[in-house]
Amino acid sequence: MSISKCVVRLKDDRGVEHRGTVEARSPYEAVCKAWPKFAWNNAPTVEDVRGLKISVEQIPRSFQVNLEKLFRHVSSAGDSPKDHLNRARLLLRGEGQ
Repeated sequence: MSISKCVVRLKDDRGVEHRGTVEARSPYEAVCKAWPKFAWNNAPTVEDVRGLKISVEQIPRSFQVNLEKLFRHVSSAGDSPKDHLNRARLLLRGEGQ
């Protein structure tokens, strides 16, 4: 998948919309890269993201991302060494890597 410019929008539990622009290969990578821009520096848990709404606009497409599924996905071990490395890479996005 090629790198695309993505606009990530998150609506928090107070109804405030946060927005960040990143370059990413997938909607999941876009969310992981944008997360620190929303002022959440800690790795969230599934409970932290329950009820939050997030969307990714990867021009010209748009995606709704289920945050609970995303964080379960990147927190699991993976099926192969390559899958494990890809998930670790996504987790590092929140640490500025």
